[in-house]
Amino acid sequence: MMKVEIWSDFVCQNSYLGRRNLMAALDQFPYREYVAIEYKSYPLTHQTKMSKNENLLETANNLSRQINEQVKNELDTLVAHRLVHFSKTKEKSCEVVEKIFHAHFVEKKVIDDLSTLFSIAIDVGLCHEEVEMILSTNKYKRQVEFDQDEARQMGVNQLPFIVINEAYAISGIHSVSDYLQVLAEIWEEIKEQPRYKARKMSAKTSFCTGDHCE
Repeated sequence: MMKVEIWSDFVCQNSYLGRRNLMAALDQFPYREYVAIEYKSYPLTHQTKMSKNENLLETANNLSRQINEQVKNELDTLVAHRLVHFSKTKEKSCEVVEKIFHAHFVEKKVIDDLSTLFSIAIDVGLCHEEVEMILSTNKYKRQVEFDQDEARQMGVNQLPFIVINEAYAISGIHSVSDYLQVLAEIWEEIKEQPRYKARKMSAKTSFCTGDHCE
């Protein structure tokens, strides 16, 4: 089994394009059925506001440049990320993430608008009453903060940030072929180790190909 964790934000164009290329690579990956995807939260605008007030994150300067270049409006995506965490409990996170990205980048909708998020949640089959409760409270905020803490510990400074089997880190946008090559090489390694144990990983232990590595 291959576990793929993706840290991203919905107003980050790099996150959108990187995820799109990764999913295209997975569509071509012959062992796709053995790949489990988990989405992790990194709300850029929310995190940057925190860093300005509390100086909590040293890498905020790098991330804030992504905001300045890519975010036209000051959107706070915290609620969207909370909704994703709720959708994980219903095994709907992939659908919700796809629809939120599509709403922002394709349909040009305001994704910090509760009615937009409510429509997305209902479209994927989530319960009306539960969604209303999630959107009107701070439920799952701790899970978002946990993802941010985890990213901070790894020294994440570029989105999307992808971790495979808790051992390999890929930061930034890569081509479909690059992602596919990485998936194939990692698969070849782990299939020879049935009792594979992930080694300690940081953002510096990136596993990349081509000229995209930084």
